[in-house]
Amino acid sequence: MSDNLATIQPELWGKDHWSVLAYLETLAVDYEGFAKPDARRMTTNHATHAHLGNPLDGAKYPTRLNDGTVAQGHDDYDCIDDAVDAGILEDIGTGFTLCFKFTKYGTAVVFALREHKMSGKNFGDFKIPDGIKKEVKHGEGTGN
Repeated sequence: MSDNLATIQPELWGKDHWSVLAYLETLAVDYEGFAKPDARRMTTNHATHAHLGNPLDGAKYPTRLNDGTVAQGHDDYDCIDDAVDAGILEDIGTGFTLCFKFTKYGTAVVFALREHKMSGKNFGDFKIPDGIKKEVKHGEGTGN
């Protein structure tokens, strides 16, 4: 699904990234761990993701970042790509069907996100808590 936009790191994620992850988490809870986004609920930049089905071009709605800037041309599908790159989601779909699962790390992140929202806070203010550590896969960071 990835296009050529640079990955946005979680430290910069704002309301749009976190609300997309909350949506996917709801799907995963409802569908035994599988999150298949409905194109009608996703902002879609037709220049990069028209093939994913949303008839409304969301290009006029760039992704908002937590530093007050926006990422032009970046849509909800790019937010998903960023979450895959960050190790929060695993892409288990095919070329025809999008489907994602939360990694162990991603599950801990969205649990913290849900707790954040349940305490009355905003998506845009969320930061991954320091106590949640990304798991390191064999060979990562070892030079192997």
